[in-house]
Amino acid sequence: EAAGLGLLSALAHDALVRAVRGTTRVSPVAAEAGAGGGGTDPELVFLLKSAANLDIVVELLDLGEADRTSAHVVLAREADGSSGQGRWAVGAGLSRRTAAASALRDLLGQVQLAAEDPGAVVDLGDPLLGDLAPAAIAVGGEPVAVDGPETSFDAVLERLRSAGRDALYVGTTPADLPSGSIATARVLLTVDGEGGPDAR
Repeated sequence: EAAGLGLLSALAHDALVRAVRGTTRVSPVAAEAGAGGGGTDPELVFLLKSAANLDIVVELLDLGEADRTSAHVVLAREADGSSGQGRWAVGAGLSRRTAAASALRDLLGQVQLAAEDPGAVVDLGDPLLGDLAPAAIAVGGEPVAVDGPETSFDAVLERLRSAGRDALYVGTTPADLPSGSIATARVLLTVDGEGGPDAR
């Protein structure tokens, strides 16, 4: 499980960097009721209603990762800009629905914590990409439905290999964590010759 989550996190970082550089297709995700079936999923319905209750407008963007690896990466960002905080979150999954729900959960978590204690400084840990201005990510693709086929980790790895890339797994679990059924890992992705560091 740690390896799978690590791989998805690495792919999310890769997709986000491409989106910032303008080298990937970025498309709106149609997740509202009646627009691609988002309204039939209880979790998405709950999350979208929660966003409305928190008085924020959320924009879901597909970062085009499925075209490269068959995995899905979705960016959730505040669309109204009234807070000026530029809050955002990224979710990755084997389906677009899973990725969208993950991104929504993380973004709404930030918003809810800020609403409960406006003066508190919330430590969200290391961001996937520091100093990101989410509003600067341009949308150029046609809207895509939140519904769609689910891929598999085997398919993702095969697509990486076909592109001349590889995923490198490094176990990082401290000696005292396995007894609590906790595992940690780091996954590095080799690049595809388009420039950048040797691995991420």
